[in-house]
Amino acid sequence: MKRPFLFLAAGMLSGLLALLFHGGIYMIPIILSVLLCLFFVRKSLLLYFLVGLFLGLFTSFCYQFSRKPLLISEGSSVAVYGTVKETGQYGFLMRIERYDTGDGTNRVNPFYSFFVTVNTDEIPDTYTTIIVEGTVRFYQGPSNPGQFDASSYYPSVGSLYEIQPESIRIVKHPGRFRTTLQSARNAVSERVHKLFPGTSGGLPMALLLGDKKQMEEDQRELYERFGLAHILTISGLHIGLFANILLALLISFFERKTSDRIALLILILYGFLCGFRISCIRAVFTFLISSYGRRIHRSFDRISANAFLMMVILFLKPYSLTDMSFQLSFGAGFLLAFAEIRPKTAANSPKNAIRPKNAAKAAGKVFRILRTSTILQIGLLPFQIQSFYTFSPFGILFNLALLLLIEVLFLLTLCAVTASFVLFPLGLFFAGPVYYTVLFFEKGMRAFSKLRLLTVPLGHQSSIRIILFVALFGFLMWLEQRSFKPVWLFLLPLWVVFVPYHGNVARIVNLSVGQGDCAVIMQGENVLVIDCGSLSKTEVGENILKSCLFYYGYGKADYVFLSHTDEDHINGIRNCTQVFGDLKGIFADEFFTDVRTLLMPAAEDCGIVYTKPGEQVYIGSLKISFLHGAAVSSEDPNDRCQLLCVTIAGYDFLFLGDISSGILDELDIELKKNPYLIKVPHHGSIYSFSEAFYLKHRAKVYAVSVGYNHYGHPAKEVTENLGNLGKCYVTKEDGAVITEIRNGECKTYSMFQK
Repeated sequence: MKRPFLFLAAGMLSGLLALLFHGGIYMIPIILSVLLCLFFVRKSLLLYFLVGLFLGLFTSFCYQFSRKPLLISEGSSVAVYGTVKETGQYGFLMRIERYDTGDGTNRVNPFYSFFVTVNTDEIPDTYTTIIVEGTVRFYQGPSNPGQFDASSYYPSVGSLYEIQPESIRIVKHPGRFRTTLQSARNAVSERVHKLFPGTSGGLPMALLLGDKKQMEEDQRELYERFGLAHILTISGLHIGLFANILLALLISFFERKTSDRIALLILILYGFLCGFRISCIRAVFTFLISSYGRRIHRSFDRISANAFLMMVILFLKPYSLTDMSFQLSFGAGFLLAFAEIRPKTAANSPKNAIRPKNAAKAAGKVFRILRTSTILQIGLLPFQIQSFYTFSPFGILFNLALLLLIEVLFLLTLCAVTASFVLFPLGLFFAGPVYYTVLFFEKGMRAFSKLRLLTVPLGHQSSIRIILFVALFGFLMWLEQRSFKPVWLFLLPLWVVFVPYHGNVARIVNLSVGQGDCAVIMQGENVLVIDCGSLSKTEVGENILKSCLFYYGYGKADYVFLSHTDEDHINGIRNCTQVFGDLKGIFADEFFTDVRTLLMPAAEDCGIVYTKPGEQVYIGSLKISFLHGAAVSSEDPNDRCQLLCVTIAGYDFLFLGDISSGILDELDIELKKNPYLIKVPHHGSIYSFSEAFYLKHRAKVYAVSVGYNHYGHPAKEVTENLGNLGKCYVTKEDGAVITEIRNGECKTYSMFQK
């Protein structure tokens, strides 16, 4: 019987997806795959799949039954007794042991770990037992497409909701063991910081303890965009190497049985030091199974070991299925285990076995590493695009380089930290090669990042595409095991399954950027950005607009239209060169002659077109009309705004900047028909509202781009009147306003409504 645990894990996975995560569509390919395998494998494997399916459904039911009493309504007061699990910059994660909502103390099912997030600057030490009293708040979904989704991330680590604390009482400080571990972790972190100045310690710290806090945001994004996110954690690869070297040293002094036990004990202590992250658990468990298997003279199968451990973790923590670290760790584990299986070729048969020469041996090793790198990079692609919406063609080369270097980097970092406690200059001796290697590697990535093909935006993918990709990937790998040719090379173009098609849909997204304006129009291959700025949020272009474009499968803006040059309309453009670094044109009213200076460096190599009212521009199938503005003598930048009417598939969309009500009335004679959407001027100010204009030119949708402010925007009178005329969205309450035109039909919804 071949790998029954793999079929058990497949059944459990499908049961969890079907019931706990309502993903019944995922059961179809899994069941079909198993049924197809039954024609080639023993039919008794179907029984294992059904047992796993029952186990997954049973686990889902028990978890939901235990979780239900903890779901307190938002705004309720609660007192929670528990232990601090993990601390962060803005609060900490706390495991619940007991809770009280005013009707008595309730105990939590100890079998499952449930957590809450406490938002506070008063952060206790890890593993401190505390009582928190405060108000319950639910996690909010993203206010813009592609933005960080707290409502998905925190449940993936078991957190139910967040608490705004009124009081925090310490009941018990951590024990001696926990305190010693925390002191050791802090000492290691401090040594890494001293050995590797600046941000150069980011990768060594991630390799050593799985801690990414020393990495800058742009540094971490660099690894993520190249598809190397799986490197920024405790890797089973280098822990396995560490275990083997440790075992080799111990065998020199002890017998094999004693050496295995000592090595396992040291690995467990190392796991505690790292916080026993999922990848670390997997590595320690793999070592335990392999050493025990040798002792009882049984073979060790990595695929079965990974499947068994995955079942155990999902049984204890079903929510881990949506955790990215779980997905990357076990995804990489299965792929690496599969990559170790050599294709069944004639050259592998004993009859044809010929001892290769040194050159052939080296070439064969490079070939195997290249094959492993390709399988790993392409196989992890679904997780990569679901989190970052991108694929890097150069990622395979950098992943190959890291596979060759990571073991050496890990060992040198370990030696550097250990030696520095004895003699600091000796630690610097070992740290030097790591420092310059990481520096050279990251500089290489940054140099490649300037190439246009660095990042191919693939956008948010549907379940159907992921299923198709997995089926094709599995088929190619199955074919490779039965072929004489390197079928794995066909994995390289397999990513085209995810290439988005933009031909039959146009989108207009009024982004929620706080107190400012930003709208993006995506039609075909063209991306138009109308303003991009905010007074209440920093780096709008980098943090909001770029994520939105990647989410929909676009990498950059092609054209920028500026209503005027106030900060809340342009400050997100200046420093976001990845989106605005290769513009085809910037359109601004002739009044704003200082546009190039204000938008540097984005406008450095871009042509600026100064427009006049009455002119028109065609971009693809889009028609952009520049409407009547204030008199030429007006010196008010708000009244001199560039006013746009964008026509898409027969629908008109008005973007009215920050004009006053007087200018709004002057537009009356230019509008030939009622628009579909109006971007309400000046964030809903009462001084930019004209009831007569809106009554005559009634739109179906009104979008008010506004954030929390002290100006009184939007005026209640404005939103109430517009709400009576059509659907009025306010971005600070509804999130981004998204309009989609498909096959001539227009539909609008908001992010929070979605």
